[in-house]
Amino acid sequence: MKRVILLSMISPLLFLLIACGEEEEIETETIEAKAENEEDFVEVSVKDAFYVALSNIEEIEEDEDKELLIVELDIKNTYSEDIRLANSQDVQLLDGDEEIDPITYVHSEFDIEREIDIDVDETSEHMVAFPVENNKTYDIALYPQVTIDAEEPVMVSLDTSAYADSYEELQNPAKMITAYVEEGYLDKENPDFDALVRENKDKIQSDAEKEFYKQLDRSSIHGFPEEDSEEIYEMFRSKLAEEASIDAVVRENIHGEAIVDFTYETLSLDKLHDLMEEYESEYHDENDGFDPKEANKYARSKIDSIIDALETVSGEWKIELVEKDGKWELDSSDFKSDALIDIFVNGNEYGE
Repeated sequence: MKRVILLSMISPLLFLLIACGEEEEIETETIEAKAENEEDFVEVSVKDAFYVALSNIEEIEEDEDKELLIVELDIKNTYSEDIRLANSQDVQLLDGDEEIDPITYVHSEFDIEREIDIDVDETSEHMVAFPVENNKTYDIALYPQVTIDAEEPVMVSLDTSAYADSYEELQNPAKMITAYVEEGYLDKENPDFDALVRENKDKIQSDAEKEFYKQLDRSSIHGFPEEDSEEIYEMFRSKLAEEASIDAVVRENIHGEAIVDFTYETLSLDKLHDLMEEYESEYHDENDGFDPKEANKYARSKIDSIIDALETVSGEWKIELVEKDGKWELDSSDFKSDALIDIFVNGNEYGE
């Protein structure tokens, strides 16, 4: 009798346990099915993207065809609970079978959060950065962190050709420096000058002529008549246009501030004084007596030969620029802002 009662008590308990187990199994299957449906987690779209140039990013330095693209994503949480995304492990760029990790730290100017939490039914803007090639299509894969693991990522396409204008504008500071030198110092036409250079060309050329005259006047103790300076400067600039060159490339370009690296070749004025003295000595050798003024006059008459004898020097340097109203100008706060006139007019040699 006791055995029958005991069994009758156990049987309902077993039934409840079995029923609960089946219910949990059914619920688990439902959740796993939901996990395979990416639309049940988030909706993602590319809001905007733009290129920046930054130094010391290994992935960019190793591949000259790539630049850094900042991508702004709109992410809406359509799941039934809060989700989390961590840049370092939950977001990737896919180039076919290749998985590319985001750059987790770019610059203090950009609000690239390492991870974000998104409440239910809320939309959050999220910024990520990837090294990419222009005119190429990638996929961005997101793996939202929820209480279950999604086997398939949420995918959104990224066509970098849509941001070609931003890519082309990256090198504008380098184009500006080249135009500045060619129009300002070499008197060569450059179509980028009016579009990119904020400074006035007449002022650049006038300042260059004045600076050259200072160097010319110092080359002899008797100096040079100022009325001759314009003609002599034209001789120098013509020779400079034949010999000088500049090759500029952007090191950094971010939020209207840029650093441009450039290599150059220019005329050195180091021998200007020595060449003047050589012609003055030549005058004394060919004429009796000592007449410094006449010797100086004779040397000045040989200025075309003196300029033709100037030698070229080369080097490399960097200069900082700022953007204002869509054009670029030399950053006056940079102590190297006078480097261009110092190199291409004074003929001083710079090197890093």
